[in-house]
Amino acid sequence: MFAHKITSASSNAGCISHRDHSCIITKFYDNTRNRELTFYGSGPGSLKGVLHMPMADPFCEETRQVLIKAAKNLSLTIRDKTCSSDTIINHPCVHTEGSVITINGPRFSTRCESLLFQKWGFDLINMTLVPEVSLAREAGLSYASIAIVTDFDCWKADEEHVRKLIFTGYFCILFYRYIHKDVQ
Repeated sequence: MFAHKITSASSNAGCISHRDHSCIITKFYDNTRNRELTFYGSGPGSLKGVLHMPMADPFCEETRQVLIKAAKNLSLTIRDKTCSSDTIINHPCVHTEGSVITINGPRFSTRCESLLFQKWGFDLINMTLVPEVSLAREAGLSYASIAIVTDFDCWKADEEHVRKLIFTGYFCILFYRYIHKDVQ
């Protein structure tokens, strides 16, 4: 049914702490409503039955390591959990792990929601990771996701909440080319 077995995705995200960085996502919390989360169901074109999919570790560790290797080979600054949280990095870098809360959209978070998500300990806020992570897992794909942090969420009152952004995709193109050169 599914011929493609390795996939990586990118998404734009609002951040809790660092704008203009990237983050290889390792955990997510689904705060969405009314989205199809499975290929199985009662709708037209749905597969029949039920599939209970374990989601304790939703992202493929091997594919995540490929993204980290790609970042290192592109001479990007790597930041992992062993780095001091007090260290200020003023240039873009790649965080090797992070958690994201996915909200419905298209509206952005209220300040109250954003502050709550920050207190809950999330690194990123986005609108697109769910249901794709669940569907990729259900399809048996080796899936990883890297978030391109485009703005501070509205919790940071002295910063522009959501910037108008024209993203050229250069960063994603570099990753894509590096990752897929060994897979083809």
